[in-house]
Amino acid sequence: MSARPTSRRERDVAARDVARILRMIRPTFRSQGGDVRLVDLDDRSAVIRLSGACDGCPISFEESAGVIERIVRSRVPHLERLTVV
Repeated sequence: MSARPTSRRERDVAARDVARILRMIRPTFRSQGGDVRLVDLDDRSAVIRLSGACDGCPISFEESAGVIERIVRSRVPHLERLTVV
């Protein structure tokens, strides 16, 4: 895959990869009363939302966002920007 997805197919692959990662980590969040989901994805950026018990807790949010970012960036390296909200 190129450094930046440019085709619809590449974006679809990136969306599938991010969704697969979120499915992998979601049980951990749900076991603590939270959830995680993909909100938006374009050529170079993704927005992931934390909800439930994770929403509004600054310590939990920072730790969770850091873990999500490391995992997603390691598996979807072409993303230039990853925002966890």
